[in-house]
Amino acid sequence: MVEATKLGRARSPSSPRMLGPPPFQHWNKLVCAGALTLVFLATVALSKPKPLLVAAAVAPAFTEELACQQPLPESDCTSETQPDPPIEEPAPGRRARLAPFQGMEYQLYLPSTWRETGSQTYPVVVFLHGAGDGKFSVMNSQSLPRLLARNQSTCFDSRSCWCLSSEYRRARAKMEAPPDSPEPFLEDEEDLASPMAVCDFADTFEFIAVMPQGWLPQNRVGWTQVRLSQVEMLTKHVLERYRGDPARVSLTGQSAGGSGAWHFASLRPSLWASVSVVCAPAPPELAMSLDGLPIWVVGWTGDGEMGNDDIVAALKQRQSGSVRYTRYTLAPPPPDPLYNYMVGHASYDLIYRDPRLWQWALSHRKPAAKDAWGLPD
Repeated sequence: MVEATKLGRARSPSSPRMLGPPPFQHWNKLVCAGALTLVFLATVALSKPKPLLVAAAVAPAFTEELACQQPLPESDCTSETQPDPPIEEPAPGRRARLAPFQGMEYQLYLPSTWRETGSQTYPVVVFLHGAGDGKFSVMNSQSLPRLLARNQSTCFDSRSCWCLSSEYRRARAKMEAPPDSPEPFLEDEEDLASPMAVCDFADTFEFIAVMPQGWLPQNRVGWTQVRLSQVEMLTKHVLERYRGDPARVSLTGQSAGGSGAWHFASLRPSLWASVSVVCAPAPPELAMSLDGLPIWVVGWTGDGEMGNDDIVAALKQRQSGSVRYTRYTLAPPPPDPLYNYMVGHASYDLIYRDPRLWQWALSHRKPAAKDAWGLPD
């Protein structure tokens, strides 16, 4: 913000002309000159177009470097106490909460390239939230939903572009083992150098994102088969209404939503072109029901020890279907101050801003999924 300054100079006591009014003989000249100046300025103001005012009203585009130069404000505000967003109509390039579909609350993001008319179809990602973030204000304070807002600020972080703490700048992880290796990962580490901030994420994300609400925090029932059936019907509706491409539907989930993604993928493997599961270890026995599915497993060291390593090793034994594994050596806590003790849990805040994940998802297609979704030819 530029601070206003006074125009003109202070009168000097050594300048006799400035000590009193100007001599009378010069008064008319001064009045006329002043009047002409005012007329000229008024004419310019009325006749001149105002591109500078328009340009000044447009905020400069943030880069990762500029965004991360802004320190994280100290705050004890929590998204738990914030109101949920109002119900509104969707629009390209923004996340919106829509009216419930067959009793299921949800949010929807349309890519900035989406148009109401035309024949173009769009890839779709279905995002399943975790145990404590069914409330939309909490859901939108982190992870993929937060990135899908053009203004990524929250009640506890006023920065319009969300930057991670500097300790996660390098995003180190164990190296992935070769596809033909039975090992889930290698002991060597690599620097993934994923971005700490993606200020234009909502302007560049290519997927339609479906973000259903499975439950509220006080009623943590989990992603049951009944709720997953509701999500399937909701996604079918989105495919039809917003021209989603049934051959390019990806499933992802974090924490309890990751467990839901494992369950959903095993129940209905024919629906998904790819599946990514974040911080949700699963029993290795599940792998056999996921044959043929491209799967990306994500977590930190603790998740690996709790079961990610085992499920990845089992997925490698399937007859078909590729598997990728990102095993971060360290991951942040959820950004809400209420949960800052959960260091390591929010590996989703690393992977969802990593362009490799979305490039991988876009590389997979399942043409036969159109029949599985029950869509007409």
